[in-house]
Amino acid sequence: MKEFYLFVSILIGLVSTYDGYMLYKAKGQVIRNKIIVLTSSVEFLWVLLTFYMLFSVNFSNIEILVPVLFAAHNVIGWVYSFVFYPIPKNATPLETLDIQIPRWYTVFGLCFGIVFTVTSSMVFALYS
Repeated sequence: MKEFYLFVSILIGLVSTYDGYMLYKAKGQVIRNKIIVLTSSVEFLWVLLTFYMLFSVNFSNIEILVPVLFAAHNVIGWVYSFVFYPIPKNATPLETLDIQIPRWYTVFGLCFGIVFTVTSSMVFALYS
């Protein structure tokens, strides 16, 4: 199970890189298409699996870096979103997508995807 998690983390890193690139390319405007919805859903499901893996699998000191990195990135993103982009009380779901994400955060998301892909690849190659 651990090897599967580490291998698929490489693919998730590529998905995160793609999401970050698309957001950067769109200049921080949230994109509404089926591919982005699919990749975002996959990433959300992966973070749920990540939390499960963190508490149920014995990772080595280096292997633990992969799930901790992904979990931390998501928690930081959620906190950032809730603090700086609160949802108005009477907003419709489509109105919540009409936000402008700062350029620095789009670059951060893109860089995270690259770093996570490389980290996952190295950990998988060296420790699986």
